Amino acid sequence: MRRSLLYVGLAVAFLIILSLIVALGVKEHISVPGQWFFLAWWTGALAYVITKESREYWRRVSFWLIFVCAMAAHLALFIPILRAYPEFRPIWFWPIVIVEAGIFGAICEMLLPRSTRRRSTRPREVRG
Repeated sequence: MRRSLLYVGLAVAFLIILSLIVALGVKEHISVPGQWFFLAWWTGALAYVITKESREYWRRVSFWLIFVCAMAAHLALFIPILRAYPEFRPIWFWPIVIVEAGIFGAICEMLLPRSTRRRSTRPREVRG
C-alpha cells in the first residue's frame, strides 16, 4: 500500500513539474528543443538503474558521493554537447548511457568493498 502511494506521489510530482515547465514555456514564449527532454529522461533512467542495481551500497555515504559525482560528470558531458551540437540524435543517448552505467558499476566495484555477509543460494548440508 505504501509503495503504491509512493508511486502515485511521484507521478503527481512529475506531472506538476512538467505542467510548470510547459506553462512557463507558453507564458515566456520559450521553446525547449527535444534533446533536452531526452537528456532529462535518460539522466533519470541512468539514476534509476544505478540506484536499483546498487541497493547493497545505499547505507554508505561513499556510494552517494560517487553517485553524485557520476551524475555531475554525466551532465558535464552532455550539456556542452547539446549546446554545441543541436542535431544530436536522441537515439545516441541509449548506448552512451549503457556505457556510463557500466563504468559506474566498475567504479563501485573498485572503490566499495562488498559486504562480507553474502547469502548463499545453495541449500545447507544437513549433518546428522
